[in-house]
Amino acid sequence: MATAIIRSFRNGDPTTALDGVSRNDLIEGDVVSVQYVGVGATTYSWSLVYAPEGSTATFTGVSTNPSPGTFTVDKEGSYLIRLVV
Repeated sequence: MATAIIRSFRNGDPTTALDGVSRNDLIEGDVVSVQYVGVGATTYSWSLVYAPEGSTATFTGVSTNPSPGTFTVDKEGSYLIRLVV
């Protein structure tokens, strides 16, 4: 099983970081970053496999890096992030 950190910054402000965010922790405008923290992986494949209808959320970086960057919660609803290592 891959291990990752999910961190949210309320309105992009790094002084309001929430670690280990999950269901009902996020609001529109939150910036979410994810990072692989396991050991031994040599390849990474991150994807937003589910987002609310009408969402345009995408990672800001490269999906094959240990951290693909961030995405902004732009619609109310569920987001599902997948990491395959």
